[in-house]
Amino acid sequence: MGPMSAEAKTCETQSGKFKGMCMSSTNCASVCKSEPGFDGGHCRGFRRQCLCTKPC
Repeated sequence: MGPMSAEAKTCETQSGKFKGMCMSSTNCASVCKSEPGFDGGHCRGFRRQCLCTKPC
């Protein structure tokens, strides 16, 4: 077996500030960046939720 990967995992949490259906991942990421600790975000799922992302 080779050495373990040093890649950080990404955690996702539903945005607390994003309102409505998430149609633009760019818009979602902008809202997420205004929330403490998050560095981005994207839309996901049937209900089009905005999920904020951060390294964990």
